[in-house]
Amino acid sequence: MRWAPESRLRRGGAQDGWPTLRGDLNWGLKLACPWSIVSICGVKNLQRNIKAVIRAGEEDGYVAECVEIAVVTQGHTLDETIANLREAVQLHLEGENPADFGLVAHPTLLVTMELEPAYA
Repeated sequence: MRWAPESRLRRGGAQDGWPTLRGDLNWGLKLACPWSIVSICGVKNLQRNIKAVIRAGEEDGYVAECVEIAVVTQGHTLDETIANLREAVQLHLEGENPADFGLVAHPTLLVTMELEPAYA
């Protein structure tokens, strides 16, 4: 079985050896990659990363907030904030099935920092 780049995703039949998925309207869908099969069949695509944003606190320090899960923490320094974020995520997922949150078994943290631009 061959897989095509995304540009090859199109309607059509089983000609050219491309895998075809038949729908209710009886037309074929040429699949672009194995992940298309997973998403079309209704199996969840699990994320490998938990995204978090760190920004300056209102008064002082920093606030970290996860995008996918309900975790918010803070710290006086960036190092403290990141350590608190790791601990808070660990405690939030402890005893839970990460797949229930749409995550792989041992997700990593992907942290973005929001900064105010410096004006002259």
